[in-house]
Amino acid sequence: FRRWEKEESSEPTSSPPFNQKDLFVLSHSQSGAQLARYLLDKSEHYIPHIRAIAFTDSTHNIQWAKSQNKDSLKELLESDNCVYFKCSKDNSSDELLDPLPSVGEPVDTDDFWKHRFGNIKTFCAGTSEHSLTNWFARCHIWDHFDKHLPRVMSKPSSLDDEDDDSSLISPNQGRPCGESS
Repeated sequence: FRRWEKEESSEPTSSPPFNQKDLFVLSHSQSGAQLARYLLDKSEHYIPHIRAIAFTDSTHNIQWAKSQNKDSLKELLESDNCVYFKCSKDNSSDELLDPLPSVGEPVDTDDFWKHRFGNIKTFCAGTSEHSLTNWFARCHIWDHFDKHLPRVMSKPSSLDDEDDDSSLISPNQGRPCGESS
């Protein structure tokens, strides 16, 4: 992806992953801080490509963007393109691998939370176990990415099929969790 950091590269970008302009990020724990810190320096190269970010128990801080006047990064972190899945303090389940019924439900945030993470949509990850947040929230993470997925062609189009939309894949098809929207 560092090719995006070069002004006008003469290198061909038709091979994957560089022919894809859309970037979807799942950032767990400390990687949220690493992502935010990296984007402080490289935001102009990456933010135009970022379609969605799902943070899971991330340690990033929106104050970093505010203190460096990185308005585009601050706006991204507080936009509908970003969500945060938070570990639950509820450990009422006897089984570690049983999802909490609150998985995917909005979580109330306080002033400290808003100061640290901004006005990011925050949801319950469905577990009190930090290391399992990605797993328990996976269906909701994919739903979030699906909402920001552009329509893509499932097969090459031909001149004869110009008006045929049957080859278009829309979000929520082929769900990994078998849920319907």
